Amino acid sequence: MPKRTAISFILGISAMLLLIAGCETPTNKPVRATPLEHQPEPSPQTVATPEATPVVATNAPEAAPEQLPPQMIPVPPVKQAPGPTGWLELSKWCAERGMAGPALIHGSTPKFDLRVPAGIFEFTAGNHFAQWNGMLLGLGFPARAGREGLQMNSVDIEKNILPLASPFYFKPNEKIVVLDPGHGGVNGGTQSPHTHQIEKNLTLDWALRVKRLLAGTGWTVMLTRTNDVDLTLAQRVALTDEFQPDLFVSLHFNSTIAAAKNHAESGIETYCLTPVGLPSNIVREFDDDTSKVYPNNQFDSENLQWAVRFHHQLLATTGAQDRGVRRARFMGVLREQRRPAILIEGGYLSSPHEARLLAESAYREKLAWAVAAAIAKQ
Repeated sequence: MPKRTAISFILGISAMLLLIAGCETPTNKPVRATPLEHQPEPSPQTVATPEATPVVATNAPEAAPEQLPPQMIPVPPVKQAPGPTGWLELSKWCAERGMAGPALIHGSTPKFDLRVPAGIFEFTAGNHFAQWNGMLLGLGFPARAGREGLQMNSVDIEKNILPLASPFYFKPNEKIVVLDPGHGGVNGGTQSPHTHQIEKNLTLDWALRVKRLLAGTGWTVMLTRTNDVDLTLAQRVALTDEFQPDLFVSLHFNSTIAAAKNHAESGIETYCLTPVGLPSNIVREFDDDTSKVYPNNQFDSENLQWAVRFHHQLLATTGAQDRGVRRARFMGVLREQRRPAILIEGGYLSSPHEARLLAESAYREKLAWAVAAAIAKQ
């Protein structure tokens, strides 16, 4: 073969090999895997707060995926234009919903019984308090006797009758509660003139007992404070937001302003936030603007359901005087809560009788047992 021909032949073979190699697809090429750099799994973060240590029950449910906490800056209330309100004939309202209307109880003052699936309401014309299954329940406006029977304000019907008409059950995922022992540090709260007990010590004792009793129930229990420290209302709300509970319960004890003049006043009161459109049962020099909407107002129904449950259990366990489930707006620790929230006044330190009871460990254990039972009840 001539030299030039041989060179041409070799070049042709080389070009053909290069062409074949260029047509090979990426999927046919072996790819060498490059191992990723090993990184340890992140450990869960814990919010360290010297004032409050979370206490987890032994059989508490698995923690939910970590979520960003909500905005902790208190949200100023907004004003809401009142909706269609007015006085309604309760019998007509019941008939429209296929319910039996209220029955008149004969007596010197007109009284009416209203039977619903979860119990019995009793309304007295002109009275700011109704009775619900034998307990006092504060209304925004007193019921009144009309031409066709009992008349009630439409907002009272929506906010006080409807939430209690049917039985209330826990949601399966409701398993975290924050207990808020009232006062602390330089803010001692009220003090008994008879036993010299200070409210801040009694509320902390109460919360710690409840925490102990709830151990093993499946509830995660957290406290806003576990010792004698100062906490503002805003700090209590912020701590609660960090804990992300399903329920908030603030614990307090009561006293009359002029204790020396009225030692006989005693009993248990349970509070929740006043709904928009209703006046409060107690004001304490607070501007009770019925048009203001606070963050906790989105839980009006749940607030009342929980308050009634706690109040019933406290009265049944202690035998204390019933001073009612009441509505109020002045309690800042309730207004800013973004979950169902209540406040309990566990007795009057200005009462000689109740002050002596609260000095007894056995009675304080009854108070704690009642709160724990109301929380853990299924």
